[in-house]
Order: sequence, then C-alpha cells, then structure tokens
Amino acid sequence: FPALQVQATAVESCPNRPSGSISVAASGQGPFTYRINNGAMQTEALFGNLIPGTYNLLTQDSNGCSAESRVTVASLPALQIQFLNA
Repeated sequence: FPALQVQATAVESCPNRPSGSISVAASGQGPFTYRINNGAMQTEALFGNLIPGTYNLLTQDSNGCSAESRVTVASLPALQIQFLNA
C-alpha cells in the first residue's frame, strides 16, 4: 500500500476573530478522513472559521493508518489607523 503522506497549509486569521483556515492535502490509500483537536472525523479536507492558535491535525486513510501533525494558524497584525491633521 502507498504510504500516507500529509501536507497542511494554514491561512492567517484576524486577531481574536474566527477567520483562519487549514487545508489538508493527503496522498496514499484514500479516501481520507480528517479531524482537528479531537473533534469529529470528517471527509472534507478544509477546516474554516478558526481563531489564531495551534491545532492538532489527525489524518487517516482507508487502511486505518494515521498521521498526526501540529498546524499553527497565525494572527494577522492588528489594524492601526492614524489620523492626520489637515
């Protein structure tokens, strides 16, 4: 059987807002299931509406083999507004 290989990509989130995401690309013996932070397994390789932080990702193939990794959703810098006197 082909070995399970996983690559996860995180998209940054606004500070304290659930706007980040993690997408997963897996190869090996599909179909694959995924979960983050001991949540429910899902077939969708995208996790959205995430706040900044580190997530534990579990990917499992159809043979029951699994791979675990940690993925960090970074926080974008806070928006700063500067008023200029005219």
